[in-house]
Amino acid sequence: MKKEELLQKFEVMQEVMLATSDGKRVYVRPVMLVYHLERFFIATGTADDKCAQLRKLPMAEVCYYMNTEEKGCYIRINGRVEFVTELGLRGELMEIASFIKHYWTDPADEGYALLEIIPDWFAFMDNNSNVEVRVVNRES
Repeated sequence: MKKEELLQKFEVMQEVMLATSDGKRVYVRPVMLVYHLERFFIATGTADDKCAQLRKLPMAEVCYYMNTEEKGCYIRINGRVEFVTELGLRGELMEIASFIKHYWTDPADEGYALLEIIPDWFAFMDNNSNVEVRVVNRES
C-alpha cells in the first residue's frame, strides 16, 4: 500500500487512541485526530498529562480503528510530536475542528495546546489479509 492510499482513508476528524510515554510507563487515551493539509493534529489542554509526557519524550503513536465495511481495519501512525505555536494555524484548526471552541476561544490561549504528529511511519492492516503493512514516511 502506498502512502497516498493511506491518507485517502482519513477524514477531517476521527477518534483515535493516542499512546505516549514518560520514559517509565506507556499511557493510552482516546483523542480526536484532525487531518488537515496532509498533516495530523491533536488539540488538548496544556495542563493535561499528555503534554507533560510529550515535552519529556516527544514521540507518540495513534491507532485509528476504522469501523467501516473494512471491519477490523486500522492505521497506526508513529512519529515525533511538536507543539504548534503559529497563531494562524492554531486559529485555522479551531475553525476546522469546531469542538476546540468548546474549550478555548482564542488561538493564543495559554491553556490550548495544539500538537502535530509528524509521522515516521504508518502501519495498515485490514481483516482480509491479517498482515500489517508498514509505509515509511521519513527516516527516524
